[in-house]
Amino acid sequence: MSRRQLIAALNRSSRGIEALLRLGCRCGGEVPASPAYVWRNLPLDVGHVLTYFVAHEGHHRGQIVLVARQIGARLPAAVTAGLWQWTKRAVE
Repeated sequence: MSRRQLIAALNRSSRGIEALLRLGCRCGGEVPASPAYVWRNLPLDVGHVLTYFVAHEGHHRGQIVLVARQIGARLPAAVTAGLWQWTKRAVE
């Protein structure tokens, strides 16, 4: 995947998460369960959904750092610390 494709995918994902949270807000603070929601382990109130996605995002950031270490390409401290600078990343 190229950098351009990755950025496009991240932007689509961002729009999808935003749309999901907005839907929940329009529906009285609850994201309506779809037939595809078979796991049914997550409360669908907007607060829980948002918290889940933030934790999931952090999990993926940690995976990136771990894989880089495992393949011998340890990321510089400025990069790993920068992974958590969400406000700064949003401006970029």
